[in-house]
Amino acid sequence: MPSLSKPLMWRKLYLGFHQILYTLILMSSKLKILLAALLGLNLIFILFLVVGRSSNQAEQSKEKYPLLAKRIFMDDPNDTIVNFVPLRQAVKIYLSKANVEHSFFFEYLPTGTAIRSNENSQLAGASLLKLPTIISLYKAAEEGRINLGQVVSIKKEWLDDRFGDLWKRGEGAKITLAKAVRYALVDSDDTAIKTIRGVLGSMIPDNQTVLSQLDVDFPYTIDGQSKVSSRDYAAVMKCLYLSCYLNRENSQEILSQLADAPDFNRIAKPIPDNLKVAHKIGVFGSEVQSDCGIIYIPNRPYLVCILIKGPSVVVDQHMQALSKLVYDYVSDTNH
Repeated sequence: MPSLSKPLMWRKLYLGFHQILYTLILMSSKLKILLAALLGLNLIFILFLVVGRSSNQAEQSKEKYPLLAKRIFMDDPNDTIVNFVPLRQAVKIYLSKANVEHSFFFEYLPTGTAIRSNENSQLAGASLLKLPTIISLYKAAEEGRINLGQVVSIKKEWLDDRFGDLWKRGEGAKITLAKAVRYALVDSDDTAIKTIRGVLGSMIPDNQTVLSQLDVDFPYTIDGQSKVSSRDYAAVMKCLYLSCYLNRENSQEILSQLADAPDFNRIAKPIPDNLKVAHKIGVFGSEVQSDCGIIYIPNRPYLVCILIKGPSVVVDQHMQALSKLVYDYVSDTNH
């Protein structure tokens, strides 16, 4: 015999009780009591329908947007880790021994517990700045100002061979904005982001960008580079996670593409392959390296953002070591 869904089961019970109560009303003189009972039953039925519908909607939303915060779907299935003192001490000791100029920020997303080290120190953001630009592009699309399916011809001034291979297609090559987004997020392609910026222009006023909404500042230096702190950049990543600026579909889409990026031998390198890491790297020559992302341990997601001054060959090892330190602690089943 097939099983009934919860809403259908409650509906059948409701109709059955109604029939009994109507029969009792016809046979009993205590009409007021029975009517009160009937009213109470109606209220209970409505409550179960509302709760059931809300629960079903929450489950469907979590399946549709697996990379967004569970808390925005009105439930909290996450594990609560309270004691981060050992991890805080371990991070502090490691960075002290490494003796490098850095900006480090960690947040355990289920509770908001943070570990910081020079978190407000600003270093060259380089390709980290691709993400806010793409968030602005998606906002323009949400507002109907631009179409992500729009085909664009790459201009000569947009060609950039420093990072990525899109430049090899040459001047006049055609690409959709959506495809350019993927190049920029997954491959951190410089030609792709210049194409997007060239088309986007100033469609989103400065006072309406994600940076202004979050009240974070990425100041430009004399040479035109933008400086970023780990704490401010973590706020941008967290805004995607909580869908606080873009709608859920677009927040999920951007995080999904960030999760498709290779590990680049940084924070994603020591994470098991079966876990998603939605992250963005930055490379400012041999001067500053960075990587910021969300690690999706089931029920224990966390965010880590690291900027370190130095060449990639040295800094990448520090990032891997710090990332493994954090992952080992958060994933420890003893918690």
